[in-house]
Amino acid sequence: MKKIVLILLLSFIFTGKGNAQAGTEFWFGFMENAGTVNNLHMVVFIATDRPVSGTISVPLSGYSQSFNIVADSVLEIELPVATVMHVGSEIIENKGVHLVTSDSVLLYVLNTKMSTGDGTSVLPSSLLDTSYTILSYNASGTGYPGLSQFLIVATENNTTVIFEPTDTTINGVLPFAQDTIMLNAGQSYQVQNRDGDLTGSRVKSDFPLAVLEV
Repeated sequence: MKKIVLILLLSFIFTGKGNAQAGTEFWFGFMENAGTVNNLHMVVFIATDRPVSGTISVPLSGYSQSFNIVADSVLEIELPVATVMHVGSEIIENKGVHLVTSDSVLLYVLNTKMSTGDGTSVLPSSLLDTSYTILSYNASGTGYPGLSQFLIVATENNTTVIFEPTDTTINGVLPFAQDTIMLNAGQSYQVQNRDGDLTGSRVKSDFPLAVLEV
């Protein structure tokens, strides 16, 4: 799967100069994936058509790594699973990942193990919003246990977040009831439903958020 990602990102470099998803600052996170720490991989791919330096960090955990990338290439960085992967529902955690670069890059992240993987391109901070509608995995009727989930990452201190799920969350927030939390920059909040579907859930805030879903 990593080879496929690298090929796609290289194609973006050579055919998508000026891509609207390019930026110099990104906030994101990694949702829960089944398995032990030893067989999970949380991977970041940074693509650029020019020389770039930067730092990737989990600011509230103390993790930080600097890097340099040559032009027309993709840098792969694997992050420590215990530091970045969320486990459980409706817990405020300090696992938001922050990427800052000296010039525009494209960012793709991959959350994978041998039998399952999720990947997404990440929008830069300049494109983040304060209102989201969730498109999630429908775990009902699949014949095996599964999680429908989404992840909220705050980009500013004292951010008020209101979420309204369309299915009962693991911690018991009922469909179309509203729950409110307060997050600081770098804090994160995963919301899960077991064997159902959170598609259509709404997330609103007074400052821009990074929201990921699966």
